[in-house]
Amino acid sequence: MHNLFNHSNKRQSQWEAFAKGYGITQLRFPIFNATRWFSRLQCVVVLTNNLAELIIFLGRATRKGNSKQPWPVGAATLEELRDVQAVAKLNLLRDIMLPLDVLSKKFQHTSYLLSHHVRKATQQVAVELQTDFIEAELLSGQHYDNFKVSKRHMRVRVVS
Repeated sequence: MHNLFNHSNKRQSQWEAFAKGYGITQLRFPIFNATRWFSRLQCVVVLTNNLAELIIFLGRATRKGNSKQPWPVGAATLEELRDVQAVAKLNLLRDIMLPLDVLSKKFQHTSYLLSHHVRKATQQVAVELQTDFIEAELLSGQHYDNFKVSKRHMRVRVVS
């Protein structure tokens, strides 16, 4: 997402003006850094938080006759974001990454270098992940469940 707007100040300012109208406060998408766990999580969080508004914005920005020059990257991104399975996976990814991020932050503190602390913290995350995703035999998680409930509402908003 960062690269979608980073290459054009015009598109970035259009997005910011549009997003402010919807009350979005985090207007810039973080840079995705494949080697930084926190970077990945931040990208997913900002994208899922702003998804409905981003779909509306991209729909308007890529509509034929709406712009003097076509925006093929925006149109391709819009198609990806309209894929319900892709959005469901994105929300599942967020639910999985959140407890792992907590564990990662614990490991960054020197007090968690003792083996019994590492074991306890790892077991807590394993229990969270197992409870949310494995025992139910259905994929589940807070953000994924919220997405399932709101997907009908989201489709209505995108169409209108």
